[in-house]
Amino acid sequence: MNTSRRSFLRASSFAGIAAAVAASFPRLALGQLKTARPTSWPLPKEVYSSPLYNLSRMNFYSQIGTTFAVSQAAPGRFGLRLIEVADLHSMWGKDRPASKECFALTFVGPFSAPLSQGTYSMMHGKLGPFELFIVPTDEKDPRALRS
Repeated sequence: MNTSRRSFLRASSFAGIAAAVAASFPRLALGQLKTARPTSWPLPKEVYSSPLYNLSRMNFYSQIGTTFAVSQAAPGRFGLRLIEVADLHSMWGKDRPASKECFALTFVGPFSAPLSQGTYSMMHGKLGPFELFIVPTDEKDPRALRS
């Protein structure tokens, strides 16, 4: 195969240009721009009308030991006792804005009605009605629930 110096330089130049263009394609194709990411994203409008929007960790902390009435899809109500309010401050770190609370609630429920993971309608005498997503926390004790 007989290749001239001119055709070799032309081919290698095109290859270099093609490699440079291809290197910029992933960012363009995936929609990634070189702008700073926001520290928080706007919330949907429905969030502001939820009763939970105005409840803080201290609202729940003052209710430790009290019972929350839970309504299921099936007829009947039962109670969950709040046993712990854990501050999850490590989620935001030391620069966490004061308005961005992150906490977990731990409840204990009755043996007769273990709950599965899901969203439940809750009612409390002082906090009022709200909906809460609940997850079983311990396979050994089906009464332990976390939100």
